[in-house]
Amino acid sequence: QNYLAAGREIDPSRQVGVPLEIVVDPQKYQPQVEFLTPAEGTADKIVVKAEPQDGGPTVAKLTDTDISGIYGVQLTGNDNTQELREVAYNVDAAEGDLSKISSEQLASELTDVAYEFHRAADLYFDSHEMQGFNLSESLLYVLIFLLVVEQLVAYSASYHPARRQGAS
Repeated sequence: QNYLAAGREIDPSRQVGVPLEIVVDPQKYQPQVEFLTPAEGTADKIVVKAEPQDGGPTVAKLTDTDISGIYGVQLTGNDNTQELREVAYNVDAAEGDLSKISSEQLASELTDVAYEFHRAADLYFDSHEMQGFNLSESLLYVLIFLLVVEQLVAYSASYHPARRQGAS
Protein backbone atom coordinates (compact mmCIF):
# COMPACT_ATOMS: atom_id res chain seq x y z
CA GLN A 1 0.00 0.00 0.00
CA ASN A 2 2.78 2.40 0.83
CA TYR A 3 4.33 1.83 -2.59
CA LEU A 4 1.08 2.35 -4.46
CA ALA A 5 0.01 5.35 -2.39
CA ALA A 6 3.41 7.06 -2.56
CA GLY A 7 3.65 10.10 -4.79
CA ARG A 8 5.35 9.45 -8.08
CA GLU A 9 8.37 11.41 -9.16
CA ILE A 10 7.48 12.85 -12.54
CA ASP A 11 10.19 12.31 -15.12
CA PRO A 12 10.07 15.07 -17.71
CA SER A 13 9.90 14.08 -21.34
CA ARG A 14 13.24 14.69 -22.98
CA GLN A 15 13.78 15.06 -26.70
CA VAL A 16 16.83 14.20 -28.76
CA GLY A 17 19.25 17.11 -29.06
CA VAL A 18 18.43 18.69 -25.70
CA PRO A 19 21.41 18.54 -23.29
CA LEU A 20 21.16 16.13 -20.37
CA GLU A 21 21.70 18.00 -17.11
CA ILE A 22 22.03 16.14 -13.80
CA VAL A 23 22.07 17.96 -10.49
CA VAL A 24 24.87 16.57 -8.31
CA ASP A 25 24.80 17.09 -4.56
CA PRO A 26 28.49 17.61 -3.57
CA GLN A 27 27.67 16.48 -0.01
CA LYS A 28 26.64 13.01 -1.33
CA TYR A 29 28.45 12.51 -4.67
CA GLN A 30 31.85 12.98 -6.24
CA PRO A 31 32.02 15.60 -9.04
CA GLN A 32 32.89 13.06 -11.78
CA VAL A 33 29.73 11.77 -13.48
CA GLU A 34 29.82 8.96 -16.07
CA PHE A 35 27.30 9.07 -18.92
CA LEU A 36 26.48 5.90 -20.87
CA THR A 37 25.02 6.60 -24.33
CA PRO A 38 22.61 4.28 -26.18
CA ALA A 39 24.77 4.30 -29.33
CA GLU A 40 25.37 0.78 -30.62
CA GLY A 41 28.93 -0.48 -30.58
CA THR A 42 30.26 2.10 -28.15
CA ALA A 43 31.14 0.72 -24.74
CA ASP A 44 32.98 3.87 -23.69
CA LYS A 45 31.70 6.03 -20.91
CA ILE A 46 31.75 9.79 -21.18
CA VAL A 47 33.07 11.30 -17.96
CA VAL A 48 31.95 14.83 -17.18
CA LYS A 49 32.92 16.92 -14.18
CA ALA A 50 30.01 18.58 -12.40
CA GLU A 51 30.44 22.34 -12.27
CA PRO A 52 28.72 24.70 -9.83
CA GLN A 53 26.32 27.13 -11.52
CA ASP A 54 26.11 30.82 -10.67
CA GLY A 55 24.06 30.87 -7.48
CA GLY A 56 22.62 27.46 -8.26
CA PRO A 57 23.29 23.77 -7.78
CA THR A 58 26.23 21.76 -9.10
CA VAL A 59 25.34 20.37 -12.53
CA ALA A 60 26.90 17.75 -14.82
CA LYS A 61 25.95 18.35 -18.44
CA LEU A 62 26.07 16.02 -21.46
CA THR A 63 25.53 17.96 -24.69
CA ASP A 64 25.80 15.07 -27.19
CA THR A 65 22.27 13.60 -27.04
CA ASP A 66 21.62 13.08 -30.75
CA ILE A 67 20.48 9.44 -30.42
CA SER A 68 17.16 8.33 -29.00
CA GLY A 69 17.17 5.70 -26.28
CA ILE A 70 18.10 5.21 -22.66
CA TYR A 71 21.03 7.22 -21.33
CA GLY A 72 22.70 5.94 -18.18
CA VAL A 73 24.03 8.32 -15.55
CA GLN A 74 26.41 6.77 -13.05
CA LEU A 75 27.07 8.75 -9.90
CA THR A 76 29.79 7.80 -7.43
CA GLY A 77 29.05 8.51 -3.80
CA ASN A 78 31.59 9.95 -1.43
CA ASP A 79 31.70 6.48 0.18
CA ASN A 80 32.52 4.95 -3.30
CA THR A 81 29.07 3.45 -3.80
CA GLN A 82 27.69 3.52 -7.31
CA GLU A 83 24.24 4.85 -8.22
CA LEU A 84 22.87 4.37 -11.73
CA ARG A 85 20.08 6.56 -13.04
CA GLU A 86 18.46 6.04 -16.41
CA VAL A 87 17.01 8.79 -18.55
CA ALA A 88 14.92 8.23 -21.69
CA TYR A 89 15.37 10.44 -24.75
CA ASN A 90 12.69 10.37 -27.43
CA VAL A 91 12.57 11.72 -30.97
CA ASP A 92 10.24 14.60 -31.71
CA ALA A 93 6.66 13.35 -32.00
CA ALA A 94 6.23 15.30 -35.23
CA GLU A 95 8.68 12.89 -36.91
CA GLY A 96 6.11 10.13 -36.56
CA ASP A 97 3.36 12.07 -38.32
CA LEU A 98 2.25 9.87 -41.22
CA SER A 99 -0.25 12.22 -42.79
CA LYS A 100 -0.03 12.78 -46.54
CA ILE A 101 1.59 15.90 -47.87
CA SER A 102 1.22 17.52 -51.26
CA SER A 103 3.95 17.57 -53.88
CA GLU A 104 4.49 21.27 -53.18
CA GLN A 105 5.02 20.63 -49.46
CA LEU A 106 7.44 17.81 -50.28
CA ALA A 107 9.37 20.07 -52.65
CA SER A 108 9.68 22.72 -49.95
CA GLU A 109 11.06 20.13 -47.50
CA LEU A 110 13.53 18.61 -50.00
CA THR A 111 15.11 21.76 -51.40
CA ASP A 112 18.67 20.34 -51.26
CA VAL A 113 17.76 16.88 -52.62
CA ALA A 114 17.48 15.92 -56.30
CA TYR A 115 14.40 13.73 -56.70
CA GLU A 116 11.62 12.82 -59.13
CA PHE A 117 7.99 12.83 -57.99
CA HIS A 118 5.51 10.41 -59.59
CA ARG A 119 1.89 9.89 -58.58
CA ALA A 120 0.78 6.28 -58.27
CA ALA A 121 -2.24 6.97 -60.49
CA ASP A 122 0.11 8.02 -63.31
CA LEU A 123 1.93 4.70 -63.32
CA TYR A 124 0.47 2.24 -65.84
CA PHE A 125 2.08 -1.01 -66.87
CA ASP A 126 0.81 -2.83 -69.94
CA SER A 127 1.96 -6.44 -70.12
CA HIS A 128 2.26 -6.21 -73.93
CA GLU A 129 4.53 -3.18 -73.78
CA MET A 130 6.90 -4.67 -71.23
CA GLN A 131 10.17 -6.04 -72.49
CA GLY A 132 10.19 -9.79 -73.05
CA PHE A 133 7.48 -12.21 -74.07
CA ASN A 134 4.53 -13.23 -71.89
CA LEU A 135 4.15 -17.01 -72.06
CA SER A 136 0.93 -17.28 -70.09
CA GLU A 137 -1.48 -16.69 -73.01
CA SER A 138 0.47 -18.90 -75.43
CA LEU A 139 0.71 -21.67 -72.87
CA LEU A 140 -3.05 -21.47 -72.26
CA TYR A 141 -3.85 -21.88 -75.97
CA VAL A 142 -1.43 -24.83 -76.29
CA LEU A 143 -3.06 -26.57 -73.31
CA ILE A 144 -6.58 -26.05 -74.73
CA PHE A 145 -5.45 -27.46 -78.08
CA LEU A 146 -3.89 -30.52 -76.38
CA LEU A 147 -7.08 -31.18 -74.38
CA VAL A 148 -9.24 -31.03 -77.53
CA VAL A 149 -6.85 -33.40 -79.38
CA GLU A 150 -6.87 -35.76 -76.40
CA GLN A 151 -10.68 -35.93 -76.47
CA LEU A 152 -10.72 -36.61 -80.22
CA VAL A 153 -8.12 -39.40 -79.90
CA ALA A 154 -10.01 -40.91 -76.96
CA TYR A 155 -13.26 -40.87 -78.89
CA SER A 156 -11.72 -42.47 -81.97
CA ALA A 157 -9.93 -45.18 -79.95
CA SER A 158 -12.90 -46.08 -77.78
CA TYR A 159 -15.36 -48.95 -78.39
CA HIS A 160 -18.52 -48.04 -80.27
CA PRO A 161 -21.14 -50.74 -80.85
CA ALA A 162 -22.19 -51.25 -84.44
CA ARG A 163 -25.46 -49.70 -85.48
CA ARG A 164 -28.30 -52.06 -86.03
CA GLN A 165 -29.66 -52.34 -89.43
CA GLY A 166 -33.37 -52.01 -89.38
CA ALA A 167 -35.67 -54.64 -91.12
CA SER A 168 -36.91 -53.60 -94.46
